[in-house]
Amino acid sequence: MVRLIRTFSAVLLAIAVSATTAPAQTVLDFAAFGSTSCILGNNVVIKDSNDPGGALLPSLLVGGNSEVHVRRGAQVGGVRAGGGMVLGKSTGSGDSGLAIRGDVISNGELLVYRDSDVDGDIDVGTDVVIGPDCTITGEVTAGGTIDIDPTSTAAGENPGGSPDSVPSMALPAPSSITTSSTAVGDGSSDTIDLAPGEYGVLDLGAGSILTLHSGTYTFESIDIGQNSTLELEFTSSGIPPTIDEIEILVVGDVRFSNSLDVDVNGEAGTGDTADAERKDYSGALVLETHGSFHLQQNSQWVGLAIAPFGSATFGKSSEIWGAGWSLDTHIKQGSVVDFQLADRFEGGGITIPRIDFALYSEKKTTVGKDVVVSFTASVGSNGDVKVKSGGQTGSVRTGGKLFTGIEAVIHGNQVGNRRAYIRDGSVVEGSVDGGSDKGRVVLGRNTSIEGEVHSAADVLLGENAQVSCTDGTQSACIFEDSDETAVHPLIDLLSVLADGSAATIAGTQAATSHIIPRDSELTLAPGTYGLVKLGARSVLNLESGEYYFDQLQTGKNGTINVALSGTELAIFTRRNFQIGEGQTINLTGGDATDIYVEAHKNAKLGRDSDWFGTIYAPFSSVIIGQNIPFVGAAYAGKKVVVKDGGSVEFALADRLYLAIGP
Repeated sequence: MVRLIRTFSAVLLAIAVSATTAPAQTVLDFAAFGSTSCILGNNVVIKDSNDPGGALLPSLLVGGNSEVHVRRGAQVGGVRAGGGMVLGKSTGSGDSGLAIRGDVISNGELLVYRDSDVDGDIDVGTDVVIGPDCTITGEVTAGGTIDIDPTSTAAGENPGGSPDSVPSMALPAPSSITTSSTAVGDGSSDTIDLAPGEYGVLDLGAGSILTLHSGTYTFESIDIGQNSTLELEFTSSGIPPTIDEIEILVVGDVRFSNSLDVDVNGEAGTGDTADAERKDYSGALVLETHGSFHLQQNSQWVGLAIAPFGSATFGKSSEIWGAGWSLDTHIKQGSVVDFQLADRFEGGGITIPRIDFALYSEKKTTVGKDVVVSFTASVGSNGDVKVKSGGQTGSVRTGGKLFTGIEAVIHGNQVGNRRAYIRDGSVVEGSVDGGSDKGRVVLGRNTSIEGEVHSAADVLLGENAQVSCTDGTQSACIFEDSDETAVHPLIDLLSVLADGSAATIAGTQAATSHIIPRDSELTLAPGTYGLVKLGARSVLNLESGEYYFDQLQTGKNGTINVALSGTELAIFTRRNFQIGEGQTINLTGGDATDIYVEAHKNAKLGRDSDWFGTIYAPFSSVIIGQNIPFVGAAYAGKKVVVKDGGSVEFALADRLYLAIGP
């Protein structure tokens, strides 16, 4: 019994360990980990289907305590190596190139071959060499020299600097395994339904079917022939229900031959429903072998495979829902790993966000004209979402309708429960689902949908509107029914809070108030206050700790100095939280993840102001003024409005993460 049954909510779903906090990492963060070496073959993809918009790819890690190779064509998140690292090299003719959506950290030497992209920083303990036609969006820091080909670009170079390092990481402690002499199978084709218990050698031939149930199995070794099927039958128990784990403990080697199919609770094949079952139950299977694990090509695997004393090899063109950790882990070319953490490790080892939206509201979320929201985060609402002309966002998820202005861009999927209106010249770099309730989709002139369109009602195409899913003609990319897996589950925003309820704000009405005239300064220690109102050009000094106000209002063109000392600044207001126009915020000792504001009426930021941190108005609205470089997140029980201009860079307050792991 290891976990609550998963929902399809964006809340509490995806692993989100920051790629910039290497010293705090554990092996639990890694989709593929090899304590001695880790190799990803050509065109291997590491993804998280809980996050179809790609917001969390930078947190999907691949690495090891020694050598790490990621070969050409691969698509991964961050990469870590306790030793040296090679990125983008081909095993064949010398073709190269890959995409890494996160930071690269290596304690040894780093070689990056041509046509490779790193969407993050590079930190190298010794020397780094970057080949031709590469793009590094972050800075390159090395303890030794940096050699970047003239045709490549990086945001900055820091040779002889102080790079981040990768701490030594231990595989989970091995289990004690007790087996029996009872053999299962004789090497020929067979159909076996096996109860949990202790066994000897498991040996099945080609075309066999093996059924396992929730419980613990021990074997001397496992050998299953090609074209076989592993049937996993999970039970659940308790209220709320938890999935009962299947644990497989093996003394010797594990070998699954070519084309293994894994079926879960009767769902078989390669359709969306079967894949969803594999994903949602993958956390409840752990296979641990004290020999080596071998999955041959064109196979499926569900769950975590651990080989603390041997290797783990996943064959060419395989599909894995789970992870592989061993001394030497090799995922061969063309395979796809949908990283799902084993449920038994849920506890303090890693953190996951309670909500992964940059902006979310109960009634309506509005992204203003020409506002750019982090493409790696989602925008959503239990009601409607409006992205005005020229606005850009990541994925959009709405319980109601979606409206875009002219030439808006959605860098991801649009999932709605009602209708979608995509105005002239807009682009959706993913699929559009109008929902099953009055789910009409209207595409304006010159719109471009780079995925599928689903609608339970009808699809209206304006002049020159294009729908172009992969390998399909326009007509083949439009579907009459809503994709049920794409329905957006509504979010109870109060459940996002650590204790599941809004803060108790007591004593502010009777507490001391401060009415500060213009051009004055006020310093406040953590505590409880009444009305705090500052005039124009005034200065407010705050520090780490919790502040409770009846109402907080700062003046035009003022300054807020925030001095953090290893803990967060949390502000709670019984009434409004209001920042004046042109406000400057000077933040020292921390970043946006260390600031949290909870306003029990409206929260408003005046135009042309700075902002860092998460703002939550559980009973009212958050209004972000024009031309604000907003770094944080905004959630509201009524509306979230981002006015024209400016930007939203997603950074979630630490208190809105849930710690999991041992």
